[in-house]
Amino acid sequence: LPANVNVQAQSFALTEDKRDVDVGILVRNVAFSKSIAVRFTLDNWQTTSEVIARHVESVWSVPAMRAKIDPDMDRFACTVRLGDFGGRIKQKTMLAAVRFEVPGTGQAYWDNNNGANYQIVFERKEEAEPPSPVTATPTPTAWDPKLGVRDQMGDLRRELEKVVRNEDRAQSPAGPRYGKWQPTASTSVPPITSQH
Repeated sequence: LPANVNVQAQSFALTEDKRDVDVGILVRNVAFSKSIAVRFTLDNWQTTSEVIARHVESVWSVPAMRAKIDPDMDRFACTVRLGDFGGRIKQKTMLAAVRFEVPGTGQAYWDNNNGANYQIVFERKEEAEPPSPVTATPTPTAWDPKLGVRDQMGDLRRELEKVVRNEDRAQSPAGPRYGKWQPTASTSVPPITSQH
């Protein structure tokens, strides 16, 4: 913290599930008893809410001084529960400031981002449409006794040619180091003959 600052917000972070905002605060240890809160609004200070912060740990502003002096800073944290505001949070801007009071003394210190307030903008993101399901027509695997051998062999040949063409276009699943499959001179679909 700068020498003339006794409280400063360190972070405002949306939780992974996007339901809350976690706030980290650094406070100068000017008194043993401290009351730290985040005051915020969603309607440009027409109404306000406060969340009390909890002590997380004591820290040193100069880590090398650990052995010589008591910690001169305290880290606090709190969570603003966005679910408490229902659907009103979307498309809103939260303005926030941090208050540090020393109970019983009337002393209060504020961090309002140098008069600009901390601003957290909530925007609605359109969710991508889920991909439409792919439907495939099953191909018969058994011989159809109504078709002649020549018809069945012709169908089989066409299916095998499709497979060869598709493999020619496909890339190896092991990655680019193997490159695309290229048929060799001996790769072919033999002619189908029928014996009557």
